[in-house]
Amino acid sequence: MKKVCMRLLTGIPISCTLFCLFGIVFDIISQGRFLLENGSYTRMVLGALAVGAGFSVPSVIYDNDRLPRPLQVLFHMGIGCAVMLLVAFAVGWIPTELGLWTVLAIIAAMIATAFVVWLGFCAYYRCEAQRLNAKVQQRKTQ
Repeated sequence: MKKVCMRLLTGIPISCTLFCLFGIVFDIISQGRFLLENGSYTRMVLGALAVGAGFSVPSVIYDNDRLPRPLQVLFHMGIGCAVMLLVAFAVGWIPTELGLWTVLAIIAAMIATAFVVWLGFCAYYRCEAQRLNAKVQQRKTQ
């Protein structure tokens, strides 16, 4: 349970930060006419929290060394992306009224963004592992 809580404390701030950054981008693109009414903002913030949980909780799968890495990634990103897309349709992040191609483009951009964040974490943890291994090797030679 502690691991899940720690993952939530990482995932939720990331999703909220991305929510804020994308909000700024859409506000700039719409030249300040980005309006949220009738509780839309609250639903979207709650959606960002749900997406953070949807990606961070399944990441505990990486603690299971018996599963091959591709299966771990499929499990983690499959659940995370499914939660993200369900939330996106529910809170209005995907404007279905703009047509199929726009919807598909937005879905592709969302999934690509999720994988860019995932790759960033992969790079970070790989560097951490190398740094720790170097420390261990340094202590062995002393």
